Amino acid sequence: MEGTKKKKSIFKRWWFWVIAVVVVGFIWLWNSTGDGTQTSNTKPTADTKAPAADTAKPVETPPVKEEPKDESIVAGMYKVGTDIKAGEYVVVGDGAYVELSKDSAGTLDSVIANENVQNRTIFTIKDGQYFQVTNGKIYPISKAPKVEPVDGKLPAGMYKVGVDIKAGEYKVQSDADGYIEVTKNSSHVLESVVSNDNFSGEKYITVKKGQYLTVYNGSIIAK
Repeated sequence: MEGTKKKKSIFKRWWFWVIAVVVVGFIWLWNSTGDGTQTSNTKPTADTKAPAADTAKPVETPPVKEEPKDESIVAGMYKVGTDIKAGEYVVVGDGAYVELSKDSAGTLDSVIANENVQNRTIFTIKDGQYFQVTNGKIYPISKAPKVEPVDGKLPAGMYKVGVDIKAGEYKVQSDADGYIEVTKNSSHVLESVVSNDNFSGEKYITVKKGQYLTVYNGSIIAK
């Protein structure tokens, strides 16, 4: 009897410890998850946001301003119809010299027209003639630099009415020894002159489309 009781007592204690272990394990598991589910022991990390897209506008490179193409013909002596085409040309260059000749003899009798240039002049040349320019640039009239007033004035020079300036009445100014000339063409011969005058101070002149207005030692008040 005594041995039986002892076995029964041992049996009871064994189940007691099993139950205790199960209960303790359940309590530990519950406390570790809060709701009975197993979680990782890894500490949560702060949310790492993806880098914001770069919304800054790219820096635009300003366009390179192209310089106007220089379509001038270099100074020199040209045989019209052989070296250069017949037509109307603008010569640009303060202090340039222009000479138009009927041949290449180089004599005074060969000269048809000549001019010392103030800023710009215009010449019509024909086949067989010789066109000589020193210290200036030569342009076909359709490719010549555009005339632009400075402080409301055009400087001394020769201008084609209807191309460089408008038809109408203009005031011209000169401090002293001014000269003004209106011609019907750009041949530079005496027969082409419509009117001319030496003046100082201010003077008015009316020009028509197709005529040419030349001013030396003075300026034109732009319209």
